[in-house]
Amino acid sequence: MFKTLGKATKFSVLAIWLVFTIFPLYWMFLTSIRPVREVTKKFYYPHANSTLDSYRTLFNQYAFGTYIRNSFIVSFAASAFVIFIGMLGAYALARYKFKGKSQIMLVFLVTQMIPGLIALAPLYLLLSKVHLLNTLIALIFCYVGGMVPFATIMLRGFLQRIPPELDEAALIDGCNR
Repeated sequence: MFKTLGKATKFSVLAIWLVFTIFPLYWMFLTSIRPVREVTKKFYYPHANSTLDSYRTLFNQYAFGTYIRNSFIVSFAASAFVIFIGMLGAYALARYKFKGKSQIMLVFLVTQMIPGLIALAPLYLLLSKVHLLNTLIALIFCYVGGMVPFATIMLRGFLQRIPPELDEAALIDGCNR
């Protein structure tokens, strides 16, 4: 009986969570297919007046496809660079013993506490001097610069949980550091 009650409780919680998660998406979709004159009405039931004009306008009058493409380029490039650079730094901080290791971690932690708006004016001046304003490269640099400390901290914790014996076994098998 308790197993059935436990399953029912889990199912109920999952169903409630699903409603709270899916309903806003459903509501946004319904609002997007409404005719413009009916957007401000309280309730809307899809019917024959439903239209895809909003989507046509979005793709025909605005360069929405370009915006989506640029977002993918920036997010994938920035993510790849952040993971690559963060992994290199995290490996060094997790595996090697050297002076200043704790100070480097402290600097990484402190940089995460500083609001990004503080660097906005100097960053703008720097990007204008190197002629990178309004480019995707500048956006990628900004994202990478802001996220590398966070990625390094997170990946360091992950790498510390991997036993050092695994590195030693790899060295014996012919891998290098």
